[in-house]
Amino acid sequence: MRRGKPPSALDYVRVRIEWLQDERAKNTDSTAQLVLDKSIFELREVEMLLEREAPAPEEAAKRLKPTATK
Repeated sequence: MRRGKPPSALDYVRVRIEWLQDERAKNTDSTAQLVLDKSIFELREVEMLLEREAPAPEEAAKRLKPTATK
């Protein structure tokens, strides 16, 4: 996520998944790994839901175009 660019929920979830995967790779405690695996799994479910709800790029562009009023 960059400064000046509005963050999207999908980008945020993907970054969090990446962070949790990195943390899991560093962790050797089996209980902590189970908790991290559960968190990663749940965020993947959210990611799939967000992808399903995301409009196609051309559809999103249509929504952003101003309509002419008379």
